Amino acid sequence: LFVQTKRLPAAMQLARRHLPKIPRRLSRLSPAGFPPCRSNKFSVLVGTESGEGEGASDKFRNRIKAGRHTLVADEPEKLGGGDAGLSPYDLLLSALGACTSMTLRMYAERKKIPLEGVCVELEHKKIYLKDCEECVSAGISAESRPQGKGKKEPKVDVFERSITLHGNALTEKDRKNLLRIADMCPVHRTLEAKSVITTVLKEEKSDDAEPSSSSSSSSSSSSSS
Repeated sequence: LFVQTKRLPAAMQLARRHLPKIPRRLSRLSPAGFPPCRSNKFSVLVGTESGEGEGASDKFRNRIKAGRHTLVADEPEKLGGGDAGLSPYDLLLSALGACTSMTLRMYAERKKIPLEGVCVELEHKKIYLKDCEECVSAGISAESRPQGKGKKEPKVDVFERSITLHGNALTEKDRKNLLRIADMCPVHRTLEAKSVITTVLKEEKSDDAEPSSSSSSSSSSSSSS
């Protein structure tokens, strides 16, 4: 996965600031086939698309709504999907890459570092804990990882991230500082930390139905390299 940001020329930035805003009515509309997922509590809604003419390749397709923005998630064809959108792990990598790029941009602007652009390349893989050289320094041990089915050896998630910094005036000190700041990206910290996920089963009968009493929670931890 590849994430890139470039600084807009000053003239374009000025024009963008003063030109009338393009109406966003289309992005506010619920797409056809989107199920009745509504909530005043959660900031992101995800639902399977329901409509006529769906084939076998559409069974995993989901539409995501976050505020006024919508996008499609799907599985690749080799996993039985239609490849109509990003896969769940692509979305996760996108979050890490975008957060990294934004964090570097904010730091560079605050410290007056002549950063002109950022390219972030990312990859995710699962490897056996015994093969993870970075896990020792990250404090991840077999005791902290759940075993697989049949007491298989535990695996760990590894996120590989390669950052290219653009800017002819960047010094070696600037590059080292920016590399250090990349690890302070909030999504990076979330992926490294132990997380808790709480799940409730919501009644279907009305839009404002209260969640049912049945709930579950799970915790997870992951490694970032």
